[in-house]
Amino acid sequence: MKKTLLSLLLASVATSAFSYTLYKSDNASLSFGGELRGATTTWKPEHKADGVLQSKLNASFNQARTRLWLGGNITDGKLRFSFYARMQHVFFYSSREVSSYTNGVYTGKSKTGNHKREGFTLNNASVSLGYDKYGTLRYGKFATLSDYRMGDNSWFFTNRDNFYNHLGFTAATVATSYDSSFQYTNKYENYFYGVSWGKTNDSSTQQRKQLSFLVDYTFQDLGNLQFVYSDTQTTNKNAAIRKTRQYHTYDLTWSQKITPVLYYSVGATYEKSKFHLSASNQYQKNNAWSLAGTLNYDMNQYFRPYVALSYVHAETKYTGNADKEQANVLQTLLGFSSVLYKKDNLEALFFLEGGYAKARKDVTTSGVKVENDYNSTAYATGLRFRF
Repeated sequence: MKKTLLSLLLASVATSAFSYTLYKSDNASLSFGGELRGATTTWKPEHKADGVLQSKLNASFNQARTRLWLGGNITDGKLRFSFYARMQHVFFYSSREVSSYTNGVYTGKSKTGNHKREGFTLNNASVSLGYDKYGTLRYGKFATLSDYRMGDNSWFFTNRDNFYNHLGFTAATVATSYDSSFQYTNKYENYFYGVSWGKTNDSSTQQRKQLSFLVDYTFQDLGNLQFVYSDTQTTNKNAAIRKTRQYHTYDLTWSQKITPVLYYSVGATYEKSKFHLSASNQYQKNNAWSLAGTLNYDMNQYFRPYVALSYVHAETKYTGNADKEQANVLQTLLGFSSVLYKKDNLEALFFLEGGYAKARKDVTTSGVKVENDYNSTAYATGLRFRF
């Protein structure tokens, strides 16, 4: 017997990842789940300019996060409807301790800290409508297809600072989550493809927008080749030049399962961006590329190690003068996760990860070049409970 659309909407589930099934029938279901996570990460960069020690940093970020979600799906022949809503509560504390040096001689130490609590907010929500062979449409607040690009597989780890002239494991720096997103995806034979568009109002005058495309091809018994492109823009309606920032990001990734428990990914990323410098009415132009790889081994429930390695090259030039910057960063990361307890709808997971980054950044200002060297160690650990 077919149900009305309203009754199906009240009894549906969006994904099989949910823990508790509240309702289930032949063509509809509703599920609820939650997560508690506590984690800490620490990184310690050391900076030298022209071979002389300038500073040492000891920074940490600590977070306690709660998530609750509700989702459902409906099927009516070849027609599918689903929804998903997730609430999040976060408390975090961050600290920075900087030891300064002059001509390599210690001159003092400064400490800063910041703590913040964010009450329950709706940080992810969407509705989807799909039909066999015609694909799926999705609308809501969620990460766009640019989020599929190459990543480091870490849980909470960070080993970065603005010194490195980039913000992540690869050359890609643009945000992937937006307050209002549209997405279309489909599958045809060995192809999976899609397009998405997202928008966020950062303030009453500033807005971020992103258009992304994804194509993934599965080679039978071999692996997947995936390409992701995104065009990201920041506009300010009160600025003389409204388009203040623009990014073009390209990511190509190959993923393969060697055995059922051993798999890897390798990827190349390129990002080209342009920033409008309002004070001088000039532009800052950035070009960055990276090569990266990850390897995962799911040995058993209690030991799932992984390793990641990346090399990032970034260049910055300015219109109107000869100033420039050039950075090269090598990062390594080693970690593991362990499912300490798993029964029915409950799971407790522990993770530990550490890494090392070595960076070189040459800065040329008014014809004078300064060679900056950075070395940084970092680690992260945490617990996650799902119910």
